[in-house]
Amino acid sequence: MIKILASSILWAAVFHLLQELLDRKYNGNKQVIFIDELPWMDTPRANFLSAFEHFCNDWCLARKHVKLIVCGTAGRDSDAGACR
Repeated sequence: MIKILASSILWAAVFHLLQELLDRKYNGNKQVIFIDELPWMDTPRANFLSAFEHFCNDWCLARKHVKLIVCGTAGRDSDAGACR
């Protein structure tokens, strides 16, 4: 496993790559995306929440076969939840 600091990731690009992968792999079955420790990804310079919001609202919610599960540890400034 490669560890990368959240502040060095271009989250919009990461979510775009995930969209492309899931679109390519879609075979008619449900697809589940599980994101753990979301609050830790949302560092002040990461711009994570903006990229995540776009991914969730514009891509996930437009696909009935996609289930997005998001969780995180209590105690960070950000709250985590699920799109649906």
